[in-house]
Amino acid sequence: MFWKKNISTRIPGANRSLASAIFINWLVANRLDSARLWVINLSDGEYSLLGIANRSGVSFSTISDAADLLIEAGLLIRLPKPTLVETLSFIVSRAVE
Repeated sequence: MFWKKNISTRIPGANRSLASAIFINWLVANRLDSARLWVINLSDGEYSLLGIANRSGVSFSTISDAADLLIEAGLLIRLPKPTLVETLSFIVSRAVE
């Protein structure tokens, strides 16, 4: 594959397993970056992490990890869980629209 050849020629003595490991690490980092962008974009108080995962197509665990990193960085805050009354009023307001 093109990416393996590129990595192998730029790292003297690199073998296929090292090139594969580098590529997999790159993919994981890009998925987490993408998840962070989804979380920041949809963190308006209306979407849950599960809703963000469903909308983005990114796994829930990756979305959750991204949210944890953003909370640690001080970019997000955890909202308290809504009460049953708040949840039902939200559902009713959505049904009326």
